[in-house]
Amino acid sequence: MKTDTIKDAIKFAASPRGSYIIGQALYIAATELNKVPNPHKETSNIADMHYLMDNLYPLFKAIKTLEKGK
Repeated sequence: MKTDTIKDAIKFAASPRGSYIIGQALYIAATELNKVPNPHKETSNIADMHYLMDNLYPLFKAIKTLEKGK
């Protein structure tokens, strides 16, 4: 990868739009992975996704939580 491309991607990921998109991807992935039956469910991956959502990319999860409360 080109250095400029990596820098642009990091800048985008740190932007509000990038944070929203990453949060959305994590939320959907964790939701879908939760549907996998045991013993194949990857619980540590799901937990890590929630950790990232809660600490770095909370916007999408917060919006979904508010929507569920309506």
